[in-house]
Amino acid sequence: MENSAFLLILFSTLRLSTPLLLAGLGGLICEKSGIVQLALEAYLLAGALVAAIVTYWTGHPFFGLFAAAFSGLLLAAVQGFFIIRLKSEPVMTGIAMNILILGLCPLITKALFDSTGSTPSLPAEQILRHSPLILAYFLLFVFYIIYRHTLWGLLIQFCGQKPEVLVVKGFSPALVQWASIFISGLIASLGGATLSISLSSGYSPMISAGRGYIALACVILGNWTPLGLLFSCLFFGSMEAIQIFIQSSGWQVSLNWIQLIPYAVTLFAVALRRPILSFLPRLQSLLTR
Repeated sequence: MENSAFLLILFSTLRLSTPLLLAGLGGLICEKSGIVQLALEAYLLAGALVAAIVTYWTGHPFFGLFAAAFSGLLLAAVQGFFIIRLKSEPVMTGIAMNILILGLCPLITKALFDSTGSTPSLPAEQILRHSPLILAYFLLFVFYIIYRHTLWGLLIQFCGQKPEVLVVKGFSPALVQWASIFISGLIASLGGATLSISLSSGYSPMISAGRGYIALACVILGNWTPLGLLFSCLFFGSMEAIQIFIQSSGWQVSLNWIQLIPYAVTLFAVALRRPILSFLPRLQSLLTR
């Protein structure tokens, strides 16, 4: 019984961490180029809605994935225009995009399906099972190789830390940021598609449930590194898996307290990040004496 519960939580952790990993990877790429990516919630919502609509209309979930990626590119073009072209403040732009998409989604579902925010349920054969999980880890591996071993990885790092070096070497920081924000939007929107056509059977209001902000917390806790992002996403995915396990086990605990677990852990993890990082060097010096 204990082994089956452990395997159930482990498998749920891998599946539930997939949208966090995709959104976090998109946020990491954008942040590394020097742009604060606070619009991950917007990309998740847009990707989830578009993927559900296209999958429902075509009957093919992979068409939904492609459509979600395209919606991410469109949103990235809007975000890049304001931040890179008009030099607007990235944090305020990200918040504005989140609010815009949050209000736009129910308007679209009302126009298309006469619904108050949901799309029609998808049949079981149109639900993706393991493909998004494989895609997420493949993209993370590709980014890790590019980030560590290619010229493009160096360009992204210098663009975020010392853009004047790129100018001296004849590269355009703005061009690097444009490419980064487009890749960020594409990948993050795939995380949204995972929510509606893999973890659920359609789009529902607020389907992201704050995962965009949790993904940004994963980027921060992972110290803006690919491997750190992976472990942070798995950690938060395990918290959500434990929440669902407790909820389905019939424990006599208030549902509100159970649903609070992932968000409370996110808050405490971000708050304790700096003290933990400052304590690690001291711990290492004590152990090496």
